[in-house]
Amino acid sequence: MIIAFMGNDGSGKTTVAKEIKKILEKKGKKVDYRPGFDHVFLDKLLNLWGYLTRKDTKEMTKEYLDTGRKQKRFLFKIWPYFIFFECCFVYLVSIFKRKTIIIFDRYFYDYLISYEDLGYSNFFIRKMFLSLPKPDVGLVFDVSPQTAYQRKKAGDKASLDYYKRQQRRYLKMAKAKDLPVINTEKTLVKTINETLELITKETKI
Repeated sequence: MIIAFMGNDGSGKTTVAKEIKKILEKKGKKVDYRPGFDHVFLDKLLNLWGYLTRKDTKEMTKEYLDTGRKQKRFLFKIWPYFIFFECCFVYLVSIFKRKTIIIFDRYFYDYLISYEDLGYSNFFIRKMFLSLPKPDVGLVFDVSPQTAYQRKKAGDKASLDYYKRQQRRYLKMAKAKDLPVINTEKTLVKTINETLELITKETKI
């Protein structure tokens, strides 16, 4: 079973995902937690190649968010296609993990949201990523851009406009994929309870 948490930075995905993992494990379930944007083999391949590392990616992304300057390197233009095929591979591996609940802290659609903001998306890439299978339970966390901005650490936040753009994209994606939206402005306990209620409603957990 695949449970995926999606949403803007600062919406509470990681905090809630880890709490849900603890709750399910206390119920005797086998849970595999997968952090967001954790590449299975592409990072290793590129590190061996020496062309691009995860550190490079983070620094270039931060530069874009700070200055609006898109990266010109050829690999950045074709990177979404590599990620798409890796997503297909990850999904196939996941569905064969019997009796395991896999929690994705960010799902495949989150890649698309990032590429749209970075300017590396197009009609074809959007169609590709939205064609990827839905998780058994997919939840989109929503919070006001102001709250999301305040939740992020000073050295790890983009501009307020960035959070506004991302919120619009996530709500559009949730509508396109018919995914429930959870408002996380409420307390953590209430958010966890609402999340568990939706998971229980969709599954036999």
